[in-house]
This record gives sequence, C-alpha cells and structure tokens, in this order.
Amino acid sequence: MSHEVLVAYSLFAGLAFCTQVCAAEGKYDNQSCYAGPAHVIQHADGIVSGSFDLTGMTRGIEGSPFDRMSAHCVGSFANISGEQDVNGSCEYWNAAGDKYFGIFSQGRPSES
Repeated sequence: MSHEVLVAYSLFAGLAFCTQVCAAEGKYDNQSCYAGPAHVIQHADGIVSGSFDLTGMTRGIEGSPFDRMSAHCVGSFANISGEQDVNGSCEYWNAAGDKYFGIFSQGRPSES
C-alpha cells in the first residue's frame, strides 16, 4: 500500500473529529489535532479498511466545554468503492478532571 493512502486515511480519521463534536443537543464546532497509529488493510483498488487509536487536543471557544481538553479516541473506518464508513468513541478530559465520553459515526446509513 502506498504511503499516500495511509497518510490520507490517517488524516481522514483525524478529520472525522476535527470539524464537529456532536451531542444530543446539537453540534459543537471546534478545532482539534490528533496523532496515533492507524492499522490499514488495502484488499484491492477501492477496498481499504482499518482501525485507529488517537490521542489529541481540542481548542474551542474560550470557556466552552471542549476548550483545551485532551482526548483519546479509538475507532474503525472503511472505504469500499467510494462508500465511506467511520465509527468510534472518544474520552475527553481537562486539567480540572472533568470528563466527557462520546461516540461518532459517519458514513452511509444502516440498511434495515
């Protein structure tokens, strides 16, 4: 597998968190940065999947709940013929010891 694919999916995994943190009340915009290993399987052209274990930091509006928090996120991703699916969970904490837990899912809806 090319390094470009690994880097792209590592970035994609990180970007899944970078734009929004979702809660029951709605969406919360913030900036964040994550780093960590991604394990990738590239079966054939157009078929790639993997998992990630990322550590990061968030930066939101000063005084907001997710401003200056640390994070640990784990999850999995797949891209099959252009159909993307990303799922995982994160734990966030700040210097005061406050903690938040969240799950995320991005991709095509489940078929029933």
